[in-house]
Amino acid sequence: MNQKRVERYRGKVERIEVRASDIEEWISDLSELDFEQDKKTRLAIYKAFQELVESIADICAMYAADTGRVVGDDHENIEKAAGRLYESELSNDLKNSNGLRNRIIHEYNGLNHKIAYDSINELLPSLKKFGEEVKRWIKNK
Repeated sequence: MNQKRVERYRGKVERIEVRASDIEEWISDLSELDFEQDKKTRLAIYKAFQELVESIADICAMYAADTGRVVGDDHENIEKAAGRLYESELSNDLKNSNGLRNRIIHEYNGLNHKIAYDSINELLPSLKKFGEEVKRWIKNK
């Protein structure tokens, strides 16, 4: 893989790390009620989560393309990278994160902020771990 492509992966991982850190900072002292009532902070967290998940999806699509696989939808690309780019047990959390991202953006059937708050807190460790594993993979390139 050429250096320019490696730098693209690094940029995506850096976005994951920065946005995960932003979310942790903004949500750490925020109760569920505060999250529901503080629209500005809630929207900032949602935007950071969206960018974090999109970076993960981009990395999985890049990996599929770079390994000669057909690039599919986000869930297909997550599966194609499982066990190669990252530990397979993260797959469900990555897919759930992608689904939550879609709910946040499109507000399918309304958006329950309490569920989103709980889900973001629950999923964040796996998203950070994905970034760490991709960094490790990059070092071996």
